[in-house]
Amino acid sequence: MFPLPVCSANKCGAVNRDGTYAIELQYRRVYPFTEGIAIVSEPHRYSNRYGYVDQSGRVLFRPQFITAGRFERGFAQIDVDGRSGLIDRAGQMALWPRFGFAMPFTSDLFWVTEERNVDEGNTSDRYFRPDPFISGFNGQRATAVEPKGKWGLVDRRGEWIRKPEFLDVAVFDREGTKSMWAKTDAGWGLLKSDLSWQVVPQYESAGRLENGLAAVSVAGRWGFVDETGTVVIEPRFDMVRNFAGPYAPAKMNNRFGLIDRTGAWVLEPAYDLIYAARYVLPRSWWGVKSGDKFGLLNDKLSVVLSSQLDQGPRMCEDGTIITRIDKQWRHFNRDGVPIDGDSGICEQDRVSRR
Repeated sequence: MFPLPVCSANKCGAVNRDGTYAIELQYRRVYPFTEGIAIVSEPHRYSNRYGYVDQSGRVLFRPQFITAGRFERGFAQIDVDGRSGLIDRAGQMALWPRFGFAMPFTSDLFWVTEERNVDEGNTSDRYFRPDPFISGFNGQRATAVEPKGKWGLVDRRGEWIRKPEFLDVAVFDREGTKSMWAKTDAGWGLLKSDLSWQVVPQYESAGRLENGLAAVSVAGRWGFVDETGTVVIEPRFDMVRNFAGPYAPAKMNNRFGLIDRTGAWVLEPAYDLIYAARYVLPRSWWGVKSGDKFGLLNDKLSVVLSSQLDQGPRMCEDGTIITRIDKQWRHFNRDGVPIDGDSGICEQDRVSRR
């Protein structure tokens, strides 16, 4: 989470874990860091301009871009006069802005479209869909820029290596550049960086690699492939979600359960929804939902709180679980035993407000 964006007196920066400033308070907004680099923005007439600052406070690009994307796999997409290009982590222009949309494949090979769609919203904030960081401010929907038309491949000079022929492309491995999903009329396949097929196009849908496995679907059924594209769990489920640790949610006959990495049920389908309880709960715990009520399972898949909660629970640093039942705040320990409590505030938050 650190450096952590902070604001004071209408100026924003970022602080390190020890409280020192990574970025001094000087920008309109500072967005969360990815790959050690943050997007920053400054007002420009009736809109904003975006730039980039690294975690040492070094300005890679002053706020000048109409639209800016977060860094991923060493590059970030930027917009100049309505055209997309790519910058690298050294603060250099890797691909000059002359395309409708752009994303990296390898360090020297880039996916591009010739056209783009612009979904008009709040004109002061713009983002590249599906980038989640710059999606709106003060409840106003931002203007979204998205690809239009077929994808092709270019080199750093912007010269065509493969002219636009692919219906869509998607990241397979966030960390790797050996292959990416590419879609043809036959479906999704894994295209290698030498432009041969690692997996021939065949899937209706294909997801990113998470914990060594990626979800795929064929004929309306879902399963998983490994980092080589080899099927390790045959597509036989109505729906699946990504693995979180040893288990993944899977749906069969309109009910969710949990499967292991062989595809065997470790928790039989019994819930309307199961989701990995990350961020506000231990990463190995699971949230469940039956009807409009929530519940909680621990890492042993034991029921800590049955499906009686008005909202998904959260856990404080001291292990106290906070949620609402019948519109009243309730507190529980890690075993689900009720304890005294009168609000939805963790003790550390209560202390910080004093």
